[in-house]
Amino acid sequence: MQHNNVLVFASYSASKAALNSITQAARAELLAQNTQVIGVFPGLVDTAMSTGVPLDKVAPIRVAQLALQAVENAIEDVYPDPIAEQVFSELNKPLKTVEKQFAAMLPQSA
Repeated sequence: MQHNNVLVFASYSASKAALNSITQAARAELLAQNTQVIGVFPGLVDTAMSTGVPLDKVAPIRVAQLALQAVENAIEDVYPDPIAEQVFSELNKPLKTVEKQFAAMLPQSA
């Protein structure tokens, strides 16, 4: 889901943004040979890494199911949970607006 940086997870977001970039490049480079490249952009997945994070999480099996459906239906990008869908829909707004919305999610110091 990393089209924008979530400030608390800056390094993680940066690595996901790089993955999105290479997905786009691979899609372009492999187009001539009709190779399908799917980008999967989940929000928070219910794994050991997200234990203790008090947000809604998507089950890993759901991410896998939707990724396979994307292959079957030639869908390029998958947003497998409500958080990912919401963030993607927000990207139709100017990126600075989305950046400020993410920043507002951080705890404010007194």
